[in-house]
Amino acid sequence: MFTKMISCMKHTKDRMDNFMPIAEMNQLLDTLKSTGATHIEVATVIGHANFKVYSQQWADAIHTKGMFVTWRSAHQNMEGLYSQPKFVGSLRTPIQFWKDEAVKAVQLLGSIIKSGDEWSIYPERTEGIFQDFTSWIDSNGLPGTYAQAFIDIHNACLTVLPFKVKIGLSANNASELLSGWMPKSLIDYAGYAVIDHYVDGNSSQYESDVKAVFQKYGKPVYIQEGAPNRFTKPTRAECDAYYAVNKKLQTEGILGGFGSWSGWDGRPESIVTKVNGLYQLNDNGLSLQAWWGGVIAPPPPLPEPTPEPTPEPISTRKFVAISGSKTYPIALDNEGQAWKLESGKWVKYPILIF
Repeated sequence: MFTKMISCMKHTKDRMDNFMPIAEMNQLLDTLKSTGATHIEVATVIGHANFKVYSQQWADAIHTKGMFVTWRSAHQNMEGLYSQPKFVGSLRTPIQFWKDEAVKAVQLLGSIIKSGDEWSIYPERTEGIFQDFTSWIDSNGLPGTYAQAFIDIHNACLTVLPFKVKIGLSANNASELLSGWMPKSLIDYAGYAVIDHYVDGNSSQYESDVKAVFQKYGKPVYIQEGAPNRFTKPTRAECDAYYAVNKKLQTEGILGGFGSWSGWDGRPESIVTKVNGLYQLNDNGLSLQAWWGGVIAPPPPLPEPTPEPTPEPISTRKFVAISGSKTYPIALDNEGQAWKLESGKWVKYPILIF
């Protein structure tokens, strides 16, 4: 299956102490699903006290709506999040610690993880590794030790993850693959070259880069984070051009998945805009929807036509007897009702019963 993923990082990783209200989350997810998305990124933070409860809020809603989760969870001590110490340099821990933490995260989540989800934790961890005092991994033996560390982490998780959870999809910055620095062993293990990559406003360069990664590693490229432009709000035409390149790469078998870094309001890369308290797709979102073949909301229904008035039933009454004078005649109909003539019109005449 070609992964069509939308990131909700800013609602998950950035809100571990300030949960998104459930009703707002559900309305956002319904809007994101309308693009044709198959996966939603949940980037809750491993090691944080709220990791399980906030992960469950999001994952249960995503699964209920018929989508899967891409678990792009960072570890609070790998990145120094939420005022926690960053285990780099002199605080660095053995690789076994990160393997154990990954396995504990799977075990803590348990049945919250479902078949079809993507286990993509610890993304972009080449950050800081090229200097020993900022690296979470021993800088000796790079890049081989980096690739092997992730293979070992994925294998450890594989022993406890549910059946058919996709493994090995932890993203790296595209520069490490474009340069050839990343060992092929990690790409072969995953079966994809999983990268985060932006060439803001330059779709032709983006296409060239994706093709270059594919040619270097011989595996489909999974852009796990991408957007037309993160710094200047793109026009609809610019969005259409960007997604047309992605569609072409998909058709050619070069692109194996795409993650839209965009599931929030108020930034150039956003695919939604909040209007009167509700999320709706903007031009970027509508352009993405056109590529993914999402469910386009139907136009408002036409107003119901005003019904024709029902005609009065035709009366079957008829006079059976008429008496009295020509000036004041009295008549009796076939249903026993008496009538009298007043001002040229017959009107009902009460029958007095004694």
